[in-house]
Amino acid sequence: MADFFSKLPVKGEIWEHTKTGGQYVIEGSTFNVITEQADVIYLPLYPCEWPRFNRQIAGCPKAWMTPNEDGTPRFRRVKRSAT
Repeated sequence: MADFFSKLPVKGEIWEHTKTGGQYVIEGSTFNVITEQADVIYLPLYPCEWPRFNRQIAGCPKAWMTPNEDGTPRFRRVKRSAT
């Protein structure tokens, strides 16, 4: 179980979407009361019409921790948090 938690995004880290190459800084996590799932909030590090995104961490086909169709990770950590 500790291994799972070490893979989760942490505030201040930079992650990259493996299909698009877009990089994002993690703003934090939230609990979505509608889905009853944990979400991650992340900000794009490129010009974008949306100032932030959120995505379920697990539990749906396009969740943060769910692999792509080819089995590769959906996101990869680029820079760890300093804390």
